Amino acid sequence: MDTKIFIVFCSPAGSTRRVAEYIKEGFNHRKAEMVMLDLGKKHDLPGFFNTIKRAGKHACLFIGSPV
Repeated sequence: MDTKIFIVFCSPAGSTRRVAEYIKEGFNHRKAEMVMLDLGKKHDLPGFFNTIKRAGKHACLFIGSPV
């Protein structure tokens, strides 16, 4: 199973979003599925959390918050 990378962030001013995008760019060379979630926008959070659970041991979760 391929690694899934989840990047979850909240970025009212945009700086945390930029860091999240740099993290995503850093993993572009790897064979991994990447999912970004901006908590400032509406999403299907239960569905997103279920996707993380299904990834199991093959997941990496990054969490970014504003200062």
